[in-house]
Amino acid sequence: MKNWNGEGLPPVGTKVITDYPQARHKSAMQAHGKKATIVAHADDIAIFEYEHEGCKYYHGFYAGHFLPIKSDRDKAIEEMQKIMGRNGFMINPQVYAELYDAGYRKTEIES
Repeated sequence: MKNWNGEGLPPVGTKVITDYPQARHKSAMQAHGKKATIVAHADDIAIFEYEHEGCKYYHGFYAGHFLPIKSDRDKAIEEMQKIMGRNGFMINPQVYAELYDAGYRKTEIES
């Protein structure tokens, strides 16, 4: 999977989440919120492949209608930020990344 920061058109081969909640055409509405793979570019449009009810479909959206798929690292860092924020702590977000990179993980407490 290619790295993409969410800006501009995702590169060909990138796995994304489609994001077009205001779509009005049936095929675009069906494509919204799907995991997809960018397969081509045509002018300013990214063509993507996705599955719906067991069938493969192709569609195109402009930049701004795709989200990067979050890594386990990204999800863990977001969770740390939410937990600490609920407890009133304001910590530089880089600290959470450093904790994750150092191997710190959430563990379940045994009863």
